[in-house]
Amino acid sequence: MADPLQIAELRTKIAEAKTALHRLMLGDKEVEVNFGVNRGTKWAQANPDKLRAYINELETELAGMVGGGARPRGPIYPMGDAR
Repeated sequence: MADPLQIAELRTKIAEAKTALHRLMLGDKEVEVNFGVNRGTKWAQANPDKLRAYINELETELAGMVGGGARPRGPIYPMGDAR
């Protein structure tokens, strides 16, 4: 059985990563670098694809710890389409 503290930590990391992704998608996540007195620049630092991959990795790890998660599903056919 998984440690409840590890599960809680993973859930916290997932929530933080999703919040960061939300802020990034809203354009709210900027980084400022200073090159001396009154000289610097700002830019968006994170890569949303890498952040999504990180969230997926955390969620997969959590699903493995709690023994749950969604089962793989087959294709969905329209009603009356017998295959």
